Amino acid sequence: MRSALQAAVVAFKDLEGFLDSIGPVNRALTELEDPRITGYLRIRRGYDYAAFVVTLYSIFERFVEDLAWSSIQAHAARRKYADLDEDFRRRHVQVSAELLSKVQREERRYADVTPEAVIKSLHDCLSGKGRYQLIRHVVVHHERNFKADAVQGIFGAVGIRSVNDLARKAEPLRQWYREVKDKPDPLDGIPIKHIEEHLRDLVDRRNEITHGGALPDAWLGMDDMRELLAFVQAYCDALHETAVKAYLQQTYLPPTAKSVPLGRITEGPFSNGAIVVERPACRVREGHPIFSTRQGRVEQWGRVKEIRINNKRVRNVPALGESGSLGLLLDFRVTKGMELHLVQRKDEIAWL
Repeated sequence: MRSALQAAVVAFKDLEGFLDSIGPVNRALTELEDPRITGYLRIRRGYDYAAFVVTLYSIFERFVEDLAWSSIQAHAARRKYADLDEDFRRRHVQVSAELLSKVQREERRYADVTPEAVIKSLHDCLSGKGRYQLIRHVVVHHERNFKADAVQGIFGAVGIRSVNDLARKAEPLRQWYREVKDKPDPLDGIPIKHIEEHLRDLVDRRNEITHGGALPDAWLGMDDMRELLAFVQAYCDALHETAVKAYLQQTYLPPTAKSVPLGRITEGPFSNGAIVVERPACRVREGHPIFSTRQGRVEQWGRVKEIRINNKRVRNVPALGESGSLGLLLDFRVTKGMELHLVQRKDEIAWL
């Protein structure tokens, strides 16, 4: 999941650089006072707008597909096929059959998939083999542009339901709302209409450019392009956060030995974010992966930054030791009502 976000971050940075270059390049061309160039500056501005919209949509589409694919891969690597989300398995069988038909018709979109690969993948999944291989084209199959309902559909297909309602409550979109809209932070998440309207605007503009046959008459100004870019960046961050939370929820919260509840918070949280907890039965070390829940839902994840016993800093606490309490400082802020869980195995999905 992280690789999907990292690739998008790099692409967004390049697009920001492109936007930054538009003004200086046009001013430099104007100063040439060459009628062969200055006469086409308005057309060039239109092509700049078209390049921005098409590129932004392409980055977004690839990110959504990559995130959905890596999300189900993370679950499949740790579960039998029969233990994956029931709705995912139902759709997987249906889309596999549809894809087999398309592959047999030799549609160019699926040139890298063979009928044999589709049949083998489906057989391995349904036969209950320990090792099975999903096919990306099956998982991320879609035939609609990524407006809000289509994004909801592709993540729902991999077991993350109501993704937009979850994403609107995530910190990246709430921060975008505070900074770009210059409004107070909504405690229950940003209004869902902002996701729907921005995605509809992006898709409609992209379709007008790619299917219209000519440059559109109405262009976005520089400030509007930056605002649209800022939204898509924040939305992608929020989708990534939502996908990781769903992974942690499904992997570590069911009754399992893969995570250990930290126990009740006996003191704090203090102003610096520190807390005091009852000493857990498991080993605790600096850098230990940890996540928080509230009312049974994953809220944040991070690491233990510092451990103190009797106000003396220690690097780790053995699993078998005397009873007592620990002072902990985490790399995310603890608030009242949180429950904390330590992860007992290496997991690079959420923690580097």
